[in-house]
Amino acid sequence: MKSSASINNNKKIKQAIAFNVFRVISFLIVSMLFFILLFIMIRGVSVISWEFIFEMPKDGMTKGGIFPAIVGTLLLVAGSIMIAFPVGVLSGI
Repeated sequence: MKSSASINNNKKIKQAIAFNVFRVISFLIVSMLFFILLFIMIRGVSVISWEFIFEMPKDGMTKGGIFPAIVGTLLLVAGSIMIAFPVGVLSGI
């Protein structure tokens, strides 16, 4: 029969291995996210302008700006917050 010290050491070793695996996986995921964001920023910085952000779309939404999409996103987020915040606070209470 194994001693309790041996069992505790095995558990600690397995726990350390699991934590390190999760750390490596987390680092890889964050690295991929950073790479994707960097790629988008490098490629997109030449296209972004004030006109692109604040103009209305033209030619069947194939040209022009993205202002309605930005406003729609902000309204959707505001609506979600107005519903989720009270529910979250009441759930916490």
